[in-house]
Amino acid sequence: MDVLRLKEAGFSQRQIAESLACARSTVGDTLSRAAATTLTYEEAQELDDAALQARVYPGNSGSPRRRTEPDYEYLHRELRRPGVTLQRLCRLCRYRHNRHTHATQLLKAGVHPKVVSERLGHASISITLDTYSHVMPGMQEEAAEKIDAGLRAALAG
Repeated sequence: MDVLRLKEAGFSQRQIAESLACARSTVGDTLSRAAATTLTYEEAQELDDAALQARVYPGNSGSPRRRTEPDYEYLHRELRRPGVTLQRLCRLCRYRHNRHTHATQLLKAGVHPKVVSERLGHASISITLDTYSHVMPGMQEEAAEKIDAGLRAALAG
C-alpha cells in the first residue's frame, strides 16, 4: 500500500525504494502487479491488508516461504575432508541451485521431461519426474483434455 501511496504522490521508483528500504525491483514488481489488476491507490485504501495482498498477489497465501535448513552434519563431514573448504562447498551449492533452476525453467516452458532428463544427466526419466513433478501441476488436466479431444474427434469422424 505504501508503494502505491508514494507513487500516487509522484515519487520515482528509486525514491520509493529508498524510502521503504527495499529493492527497486520489488517496487517495480508491486507497481506492475497493481497495474495488471487495475488497482488504484484510492481502491487500495478501501481494502484491508488480506484483501490487498490477495488482489496484488493472487494465489499467494501471504505466508513467508520457509527455507530448508542446510544439512549441517553433511557440511561438517565434508569440511573435514582434505582439500574441502567452505568456499568450495558454497560453489557446489550454487551449482546445484542453478541446475535446479535450469530444469525448472525448461519444464515450465513445456520442454519434454525426457529432454530435461538427458540435459541433467539423469540415469532415467523417472528421476527427473520424481524430482520435478511439482513444476508441472497441470499434467493430469492436460492429459485428460487431450484424451477427451481425441475421443470426441473419433466419435465425430
